[in-house]
Parts: sequence; structure tokens; C-alpha cells
Amino acid sequence: MQRTRRPAGIAGLLVIVAVTIKGAGCGFSSLSGPAAGFGHERARWPPCRAGIPCRSSISEVTASWSEAERKALELLEEKQPAWRRSYLGPKTEEDVQETFRAIASAAGGEEQGLNAIERNLALMVFLPKQIAASSEALSAELGPDVALDVIRKNPGVLTVPPASIKENVGAIVPIANVVGFFADNPLFAQGLFAVLGLAVTYAVVVASWLERPSRSPPFLCSLAG
Repeated sequence: MQRTRRPAGIAGLLVIVAVTIKGAGCGFSSLSGPAAGFGHERARWPPCRAGIPCRSSISEVTASWSEAERKALELLEEKQPAWRRSYLGPKTEEDVQETFRAIASAAGGEEQGLNAIERNLALMVFLPKQIAASSEALSAELGPDVALDVIRKNPGVLTVPPASIKENVGAIVPIANVVGFFADNPLFAQGLFAVLGLAVTYAVVVASWLERPSRSPPFLCSLAG
């Protein structure tokens, strides 16, 4: 089964925000479809009880992997234990390894690659060649050093098609700075989003009251006693 290609054009830029909001906890559940072909994939592994592939078989596959590659697989298993059944994303351990290597190469090393998928697990959905193409486009447009800084601050930029990177290059660095700030200050981000959420909710309530001329908004009623 081939993994789905990314959207092209300006819609690709929107992925930066959409994927970043999900963050490291983003899973594939919202992207999952019917588990077609799962029986075929299960046949690759010796069956254990309850039809689950034996862990011993998986460890044999990863025995020659680097520690970072195994940690990437462990993170995927922890966050998305049913990742093999996802409509999008890797289907085998070899796919996981190949995708992680592409992410690590773009981020400047295996440690930075792990940081990238910890911030944004949705990177694992995309094909290695797509990640590499986005990385190359960033380097061509911004220069290697700036591109590396952008990728580390906002790994989600690796999900943007090269064409969209070229069309929207002026917005990429500011967005990366904002995303990087919130990622480095999660408590501040949570507080800000909570305040914004309350403000939006209250604005909706006030707007509904203002549509009724004969009644005052709730905060005026409370002041009036």
C-alpha cells in the first residue's frame, strides 16, 4: 500500500499550523481508515496469542538499528500502538527506520531527529523522499544554517511541499519562531490558549445578548446588581 502524497499549493502551508497544533501527541487516529491489508501484513510475523506479532520477531528486525532508531520506534509504539493499521504512515519497522533517517538527516542528527518527532509525531506519516525534498527546498531558499534552525524550531515545516515553501518563504521563518517559542514554553502556551478560549467564549455570549436590544449583556447585569 502506498502512503498518501501531500497536498500541493498554498494548502501545504496550512499544514504547518494544523500539524503543529497537534504537537508531539498527534496521532494517526484522525487519519486512519479501514484496516485494509492488515491481514496481509500480519502474515509477515509469526502469530502469538491473540493474533499479535511476537515481540521477539520485532526485536530481531531492530537488532542492527541505532539506539535513536529504536527509540523512534518505541515512541511510535507508545503513542500509536496500532500504527500498522493506520491508513497513512509506515506499515513496517523498515518503513519507520527509513522515515526516521530522513527526519534525522533533515534535522541535523539522530538526537535532533528524536526531538523533532517528540514535538511532532505526525512527521512519521510522510514519505522519506517527501521529507528530503522539503528539507532541500528550505536549504535552497533560506540557506543551510537558517533552514536547519527553522526545522528544529518547527519540524512541521518538513510536511510542506517544496512548491509551497518557495511561494511562502517569507512566512516560514516568523512562523518557526512563534512555534519554537510556544514549544519551549508549554505552560505559557497552555495559559495563553486557555485565556483566548475564555475570551472567545465570552465574546460569543456577549454577541448573542447584543442581538437582543431589550436586554443588557451579562456583565452589565452583574454590575447593576
